[in-house]
Amino acid sequence: MLVEIAAFLCGNLVGAIPFAHMVGRWRKRDLRRLGTGNLGASNAYRQVGKLWGALVLLLDLLKALVPMLALHYFWESEWGPVLWAVGAFLGHCWPIWLRFSTAGRGVAVLAGMYVAFGFFEGTGLYVLGAVCGYGSGLIARKPGFAVLIMVIGTIVFAPLAGAAPPVAAGSVAALVLLLARRSFLLPSAIATGIGRPAAYWLVLAEDTVPGQSL
Repeated sequence: MLVEIAAFLCGNLVGAIPFAHMVGRWRKRDLRRLGTGNLGASNAYRQVGKLWGALVLLLDLLKALVPMLALHYFWESEWGPVLWAVGAFLGHCWPIWLRFSTAGRGVAVLAGMYVAFGFFEGTGLYVLGAVCGYGSGLIARKPGFAVLIMVIGTIVFAPLAGAAPPVAAGSVAALVLLLARRSFLLPSAIATGIGRPAAYWLVLAEDTVPGQSL
């Protein structure tokens, strides 16, 4: 139990490291005031450069991947990896180092979680669910929608892959956390006057607000 609690708390602290913000400041740009204002890889990619955006993506992904693998293989913790991922997602989206202000969208952290699950025994089909889900969403040329379908795809494929209960629970938690993070965009979308049904669809399904990029 102590390992699991420590995993969640440490995951939150590590997830809260704002790599996009650090890269932006290094390049003398405050990403919170540029583009979408999102402290994530996509905004860094657009505002700072392709290589810097790729670096942010990698570092954010590793926030979940490396510690989860360590918890699974070295500490042999069953629930520790999932709790680390949940903590890292919350920390990434609302970092303590930035006074809990809304920061990234957590997609890279979720990607790191899925890659980690792919290494765990008996979850080979799990990665296939993520890839198929994301690919089907990209066909519609809507990255935000692709992420949502990816998350749903992992929920569907988890039992087919014979995934352990923590992995299945992590899949469901990912969907809840993703929608919770996206819901913070609802006031901005509703304020555009497009109507509540359209606003809910654009925000929760496509992760976008009219007039803004991801």
